[in-house]
Amino acid sequence: MQPAFCSGTYYNVSASTCGNNNGIITIPVLYYFQFYDFSLSDITGGTYTFDETTGEATGLTSGFYKITATVKPEYWYYYGKETCTFDWIYLEDLDTSISLISTKKRHAVCQGFGSQTGRITLQLTDSGTTTGWTYTLFDENYNLIDEQSFTGDTFTGTTNITTYVSAGKYYAVIENDSGCKYLSDLINVESEQLYTVTG
Repeated sequence: MQPAFCSGTYYNVSASTCGNNNGIITIPVLYYFQFYDFSLSDITGGTYTFDETTGEATGLTSGFYKITATVKPEYWYYYGKETCTFDWIYLEDLDTSISLISTKKRHAVCQGFGSQTGRITLQLTDSGTTTGWTYTLFDENYNLIDEQSFTGDTFTGTTNITTYVSAGKYYAVIENDSGCKYLSDLINVESEQLYTVTG
């Protein structure tokens, strides 16, 4: 018997190319399709289907995805009533022209003197010839927190994109008008407390 699907990372990701939906997420051990029901979705709620004869979900653009695996009731005696989700799966553009130079954070001050929101600033550049970009920021629950659009030659050198946020975990997607995307790593904005000093 194979180990439980939820006990490891039993899927593969094949990168896409800019502007194309040629990315693939694969569950290569076809055995799992006998025992589990799988769902695949992206950060905007789009859903995709695995081909159980190849193990592949095809036609994917660059972005963040999540796989949910649920044991079929007739096999609960094998794996238990197990459901698991692998979220924030990176499917990146192999040839993206967008590069991240730095990520800067200011943690949120929630109590005490100097209370203020947190801040995320991404510094980016684009080596392509595109003239338009879209920036979206999501929290860890796939809620859209911020969306900004840029036109002109903003990215010919470098540019900073800033969002004011509460404490939490965030992911950013930057896409240019050639369909190239950059996916950020997890950005963790922490909560801090500052107090006045008497005396």
